[in-house]
Amino acid sequence: MNQIKVISKPKELLLMGQFVVLLSLAIVAPLLGNQLLTGTLVNGLLVVSVFSLGVGGSVLLALLPSSVSLFFGLLPAAMAPMIPFIIMSNILMVLMVNAFKGKNYFIGGFLGAIIKASFLFFVSYIMFNFFLQGAGAKAASSMMGYMQLLTASLGVVLAYPVVKVLGKSN
Repeated sequence: MNQIKVISKPKELLLMGQFVVLLSLAIVAPLLGNQLLTGTLVNGLLVVSVFSLGVGGSVLLALLPSSVSLFFGLLPAAMAPMIPFIIMSNILMVLMVNAFKGKNYFIGGFLGAIIKASFLFFVSYIMFNFFLQGAGAKAASSMMGYMQLLTASLGVVLAYPVVKVLGKSN
């Protein structure tokens, strides 16, 4: 007979609550409709999630924002093939932040931002120069350039006070 596992430990409840709040914000962020605001908020949420949820919860959180943006038409249709790569770039950032967790917040965060932006720039360059053509492809390609580095870096800065309040950075 199957039994339903009841979450009864306060720590499990706290983690679930944190995940729900971060997930809600990550889903709503793309509705802002502005890449600078949305990207900064999503990247900040990813950084905060590393310190509050750990890598597993952060990776799960990394899956949704770009998919929601595409679903609501906030990303050009030409961006659809880029969604898996955007998700991978979010995961790369999460892993880099996690690698420096407890060591050096800003080095981990900014290296994560650089790796994320470099990965997306490289992939989008290949995709939009060799496989995808048209006016939409050019606009989509511009979204994967310097703006990714800017929003990821601003997300690191935005997340810092929250991480400090959580008491989980050095």
